[in-house]
Amino acid sequence: MYNFSHGLVFVCNVFIEEVLFIVLQLLHSETFWKRNMYKCIILSLLKYQIAKLDSKANFTFDLLLTIRDRKKETN
Repeated sequence: MYNFSHGLVFVCNVFIEEVLFIVLQLLHSETFWKRNMYKCIILSLLKYQIAKLDSKANFTFDLLLTIRDRKKETN
């Protein structure tokens, strides 16, 4: 059976690898133009990822909050 959280973790890990690669490029770039270009790319990736996972992420965060609240009630 497919576990939604595993799929979400996989997508987030792939996204994090992409962002880390761009950040490393950003750190090694010497010109102001290159730094701004990489910042724009990072922001675009973040916006795309948020839009792509928005409905799934909202569901996941609601579920996590519910689990947290139930743990507080039992303690």
